[in-house]
Amino acid sequence: MAIKVTKKELKEPDFLHVELGKLVQLFLKHRTKIYILLLVCLLGAAVAAGWRLYKLHYEKSAQKVYSQFETLSLKSNNTQSENATLIDGFRNVASKYPRSQAALYSYYQLGNLYLNTEQLDLAIRAYDEFLKRASYNNYLKVLACTGKGYCYEIKKNFKKALLSFESALKIPDGDILQGQIYRDMARVYEEMSDQKNALEYYRKALEKTADPIMGSIIKRKIAAMS
Repeated sequence: MAIKVTKKELKEPDFLHVELGKLVQLFLKHRTKIYILLLVCLLGAAVAAGWRLYKLHYEKSAQKVYSQFETLSLKSNNTQSENATLIDGFRNVASKYPRSQAALYSYYQLGNLYLNTEQLDLAIRAYDEFLKRASYNNYLKVLACTGKGYCYEIKKNFKKALLSFESALKIPDGDILQGQIYRDMARVYEEMSDQKNALEYYRKALEKTADPIMGSIIKRKIAAMS
């Protein structure tokens, strides 16, 4: 059925044209503000894109330098000169690219190197820096905490050594190394002449130890202390 249009409706202005006209008038009235807003949006997008490119380049450059020294560390024979070279290299990464992931792992590497060279205070500081920066579920936090524990054990600060090992157990992946950490804690209690706790933690270690050879060693230790 055809729709009948009255003469009055034909004479009235088209609704779409009216609304379009209003929009044009609104644009002309506020065009300066609109141009500024568009310019700000474009500049914001350009800055965001530029920052992203900078971060990618920054991380890539840091990782390139870090990888060179990581490769050297895998081939190292732990000589004094090699350790000195590696320490200088990882320190350089951490200082030159402080906000990078490479800097984070450089602190972990430095902790291990300082521990191996018995620069214990520097090792503790490096491990602390790594632990402060690392994400909650970073599995290397377990090893950093145990590394701190070894430092304090060597320094005969047994209470802090135990606290470090306990911290390792509280990290999500700490259960993977429970057997080793319990052995470490038992050894520290032994050094403290606390036979009761030493025996308790050797027994805990035995429960978490799958390796039969290590299990036999722990059993002999328990038998000797019982």
